[in-house]
Amino acid sequence: MRSTLIYGLVVCGQDQKVLASVIRGIVKLEVTTEQLKANKIPVLVIYGDREGEAQERIGRVIPVLAEAEVQVIAGGDHMTTFARPEFRAALHKFLNSRQN
Repeated sequence: MRSTLIYGLVVCGQDQKVLASVIRGIVKLEVTTEQLKANKIPVLVIYGDREGEAQERIGRVIPVLAEAEVQVIAGGDHMTTFARPEFRAALHKFLNSRQN
């Protein structure tokens, strides 16, 4: 089974060329179930509870990622979740908990 995964995009600053480059690269991202199962890197999945169709895909992938942490943003949709304070708080908590 192949899944196209687009979960999160964090853009630091306002560099539109970087954003465009990242978006073009995401379109080509395909990961197999076997690759997901083999992942040893901590993963944070953040999505809004109004994501619609994306929630179904996310729901299929999360069980495959053994160590995934999940944060659902109430009221967030595909375009607004990234701007929510809860998104930033979850991301900071996740990153800070992994600092050596």
